[in-house]
Formats: sequence, structure tokens, C-alpha cells
Amino acid sequence: SPSGYGRGAQPEPYEHFELLRNAQKEWWGCEAYMRVCFLFGMMHLVMAFSYWITLHNIAELGMVWCSNLGAAGLTAGVWIIFRLDVLPEHGGAFPVEIGGPFVTSVTLGMMYGHTITQTMMDVARGVAILIIFMHLALVFRMYSVSKPLFGKAHHQAKESGGR
Repeated sequence: SPSGYGRGAQPEPYEHFELLRNAQKEWWGCEAYMRVCFLFGMMHLVMAFSYWITLHNIAELGMVWCSNLGAAGLTAGVWIIFRLDVLPEHGGAFPVEIGGPFVTSVTLGMMYGHTITQTMMDVARGVAILIIFMHLALVFRMYSVSKPLFGKAHHQAKESGGR
């Protein structure tokens, strides 16, 4: 036969498994970088849509409760994306700073509500400043996720049995 093994089976471990395992070891850094970029991209895409739907519902349509529901659902989606990709021991426990779109929705609801008082406007402006700090905290969390300090790479796949 063309394989050189005649009618018998190829000896284990099969050669193509070992070739794939070696390719994974060689390219693992590129895959990790791609996963981090994909995580950041998808989170920011969903957060951008959440901000847009919030502003559209409140500023253009005047629908405060629809804005709250849209922002809450999309913020929960971003939390799920983050939690599914980042382990809790590596900074993925419960990132409150990702909740910026929902806090924005509540803040704009206070600013564009039916009865607006000066106190409500002052509180809303303070919360708007808090949202900016939440985004700064998100930048630092994303940096810590993409470049962990105490995670020493071992260059072994958990599935490979130590090879």
C-alpha cells in the first residue's frame, strides 16, 4: 500500500496527530493573541451597540424603559462573553466596569425624565463622571487580562498527556 504499512494499521500515536500537536505548540502564541483580540472586539462591538440603542431610545424616541431593557440585556451579554472567555482566577470574576451602558441608560433616564430637578441633574452628572472612570478601569482590566503578571506559560497542552 502507499502508506508503507501494508494491510496493517499505522502504529500509534498516529503521525497526523503528532504533526497537529507540534503545529499547535509552534503557533500557540498566535492563537492566544487572536483569542484576546476577538474577545476585545466582540465586547466592544456589543457595548457600542448598547450605547447606540440607549441613545436612540432616549434621545430620539423618548422611551426610557426600552432603553433600560436594551442596555440591561446587552450588558448581560457582554458579561457572559467576558465570563466565558476569561477564567475567574485570571481577572474574570465579575467586572462591574463593563456595566457602563446600563449605568448610562439609568443616568440618561434621570436627565431626560418627566420631572427634572437640579438635584437629579447634579446626581446624573456625577454618575456620568463615574462612567468615565468605569471605562478607565475597564482599560486596566483588559490590559491585565491580555498580559497576566503571574501566569507562567508551561507550553504543554492539557490534552497531550505531557508530550
